[in-house]
Amino acid sequence: PKIFAHQNQLLQLNLQGNRLEEIQRNVFDGLFVLNLLNLSRNALKSIDTSNWPKLDKLIALDLSHNPSISLDSS
Repeated sequence: PKIFAHQNQLLQLNLQGNRLEEIQRNVFDGLFVLNLLNLSRNALKSIDTSNWPKLDKLIALDLSHNPSISLDSS
């Protein structure tokens, strides 16, 4: 789902402490100017890194306090 598709001016996104277990492919589509992404204190086990090339303005990513995270670049 492209839940952030119409948030193209969003600079910071805080998803801390939401019990997220995974980040699905293309979920960050439309976040062209995002520079801070906080995914800390979730239950993340897997992140599809095909999301990241679209986040070329990202300067800070917080993945702290998650279990061991595997990165999938498929």
